[in-house]
Amino acid sequence: MDKLISIPEQPEVIPYVTSYYKEDWGFCIQHNSKVNLSEDRYHVKIDSTLEAGVLNYGELIIKGRSTKEVLLSTYICHPSMANNELSGPVIMTALAQWLLEQKELNYTYRLLFIPETIGSINYISQNITELRENVIAGFVLTTIGDSGEFSYVASRYGDSFSDEVVEHVFSKLEKYNKYSYLERGSDERQYNYPGVDLGMVTITRSKFGTYPEYHTSADNLSLLSAKSLLESFEMVKEILLEVDQTIDRVPYNKTVFRAMKKDNLVNTVCCEPQLGKRGLYPALSMRGSAYSVINIINVLVYADGSNSIEEISKIINLSSEETLKIAERMLENGLLKKI
Repeated sequence: MDKLISIPEQPEVIPYVTSYYKEDWGFCIQHNSKVNLSEDRYHVKIDSTLEAGVLNYGELIIKGRSTKEVLLSTYICHPSMANNELSGPVIMTALAQWLLEQKELNYTYRLLFIPETIGSINYISQNITELRENVIAGFVLTTIGDSGEFSYVASRYGDSFSDEVVEHVFSKLEKYNKYSYLERGSDERQYNYPGVDLGMVTITRSKFGTYPEYHTSADNLSLLSAKSLLESFEMVKEILLEVDQTIDRVPYNKTVFRAMKKDNLVNTVCCEPQLGKRGLYPALSMRGSAYSVINIINVLVYADGSNSIEEISKIINLSSEETLKIAERMLENGLLKKI
C-alpha cells in the first residue's frame, strides 16, 4: 500500500503528487478507496518510456514606445486543477487581448506561459542578459480565480518597483493579504534568485497552499466564477496601467543595487540548484532538523553578497549556528563562494 498516495484528512479527494526528478511510481487515490482495498499482492504494469523530449512554452512580446519591459508569467504544467493552474493562463490570455487592443503602450510587455520551476529556470538561462537589462517590473499570476481576498507574495526584499505598485493599488482595497518572500512557492523563486534579481511579485487570490482544495482533485471549476475572474482581470489591468504611467520617472529594481561586501557569501549558480543530484537533499529521517530544504534555499537566496551570516540568520529566522552550518556545506559543494 506504500505506493498508494491519499489524504486521510480529506478522504473524498485525490491528491496531486509528482516525482519529476527521481524515477519512482505510485497512484494517487481517494483515502476511502484505499482503506477498502484488501492487504494483498497486486500486479502493476506501467507501460511508459523515459526519454529526451522538449520543453514547450508560450511567449508573446507586445512592443511599446520603450524597450524597457514589464514581464508577466504564468504556468501551464498541471491543467487538471482549476484555481491553481487554469486561472493564471485565463487571466493572462485576457490581458494579452487587452494589451494588443491598446493603441499606444509606454513599455514593452513580455507574457510567458511556461511549466512552473523548470520552465522559468530554462527561460531565464536563455534570456538572462536581456531580462536583467530590460525588465523594470514583473508579476507572476497564479491561484487568481477564486473568491478569496487579493494577495501578493513580495519580492526578495520587498522593496522593488513591482512591490511598490502592487502595494499602492491594493491599499485601496478594504482588505488584502501580503506574504513575505519567506512564504514563496511559485516562479517568484526563480525570477528573484540572486543573480537574476528581477524584483517580481506574485499576485494571487487565495495563495497556493492556503486553501484546502490546493493540489487535489477538489481544485475544480466549482472554485472559479466569472465574477472572480473578471475582478482579477480588472485588478491586474489596474496594476499594469499604474506601471505604464511611470515612463517619465524611469523606475528601477532596488534589489539589483545592494552593495556586496568583502568576505560575504555569494551564489555560484543562477536559479535554485538541484539539491538531489548533489547529494544535499535532506534524508527523510531528519524530520524537524534545521537542515531542511526550505532552510537550505533560504540561506542560498539571501547569500547574495550583501548579507553576513548573522544578517542572513535574522532574515530567515534561523540561528546563526544553524545558518553557518548550512552555508559551510553549500561552500563545500560549490554552491556558494566568498567574495
